[in-house]
Amino acid sequence: MENLPGVAWIKDAQLRYTYLSENCQKALGRSSEEFLGRDDFEPWPAEAAAERRARDLEVQSSRQALQAVQSSTDPDGNLSHWLVVKFPFRDADGRVGVAGVGLDITDRMQVQETLRHFAERNRQLQYRLLRAHDRTEQRRLAALLHDLIGQNLTILGLGVEFVRGHLPEAIAPQAAERLTQMGPLVESTISMVREVMVDMHPPVLDDYGLVPALRWYAQAFEARTGLRIRLGRGEPAKRPAREVELALFRVVQEALTNAAKHGGAQSAGIEVSCDSACIRVTVTDDGAGIAERPQSGEIWRGGWGLPAMRERMEAVGGSLSIESSAQGTCVTARVPLRSEAQPS
Repeated sequence: MENLPGVAWIKDAQLRYTYLSENCQKALGRSSEEFLGRDDFEPWPAEAAAERRARDLEVQSSRQALQAVQSSTDPDGNLSHWLVVKFPFRDADGRVGVAGVGLDITDRMQVQETLRHFAERNRQLQYRLLRAHDRTEQRRLAALLHDLIGQNLTILGLGVEFVRGHLPEAIAPQAAERLTQMGPLVESTISMVREVMVDMHPPVLDDYGLVPALRWYAQAFEARTGLRIRLGRGEPAKRPAREVELALFRVVQEALTNAAKHGGAQSAGIEVSCDSACIRVTVTDDGAGIAERPQSGEIWRGGWGLPAMRERMEAVGGSLSIESSAQGTCVTARVPLRSEAQPS
């Protein structure tokens, strides 16, 4: 025990100190004479002594080792952290005492705290990048919307001019044919504008929340693709943050698109559930699954348009899992409720 890289001590069946290693004395800044033959209530403050006593009694009664991380102040007033293991140790009379060893993990704890700090900063950066990406994507879609309208209206304008040029003489069959062609073009323009506007941002989401927006989108998607979609009745008692709703909505969009275009699915289901811990959205389909799917029971983490979906969930503090088989695919997005408040 003297050669351990950490500290060590032994107590008898009455939980009185019978041994302190030299490293232990150095760490405490006190000599063994202050401890030997005494229990914890003599050298330590009452609260600290009570905590030590409780752990010692647990080791004595269970006859099993007990591991814990403890914090203390060194002689210089610096806070240190220790990984402490206490275990049953028979004294000279054969009765069960308690021994312990401790390793200084202060540096490791500081590294972990630094890593947690960087992880949080990284999450915030991902969130800000995702918001910037959304704004960029909206500008791109707006430009696309403008171009679609501009091109189609130009064609419509040429058609109108053509008809106008022919009307003074008579409504010739040629003019009637061009008017007939203009009708579907107008309808096509309206349909494209609606689809692009939905991709930019669904107004129903802002006005009514996630579940009504999913219901509205499912009806539109079913009418457009023929994929039968069932939406569960679950709904969170309290609306999540806007960023959380948008991230979950985008995941459902991508999952349904993949089911219809890549999985060849005939039907799909959307379930929204919420408890005290998190909000969960699950999209299932009866498609053919992923071409290169994992073994049964494994979670698939490959391509198939996942990066954007996963980044969206991570940016709001959530997670994404996908399970796929020949009988279909299940996409589950989870966001802890505590993650609803996002950085500005």
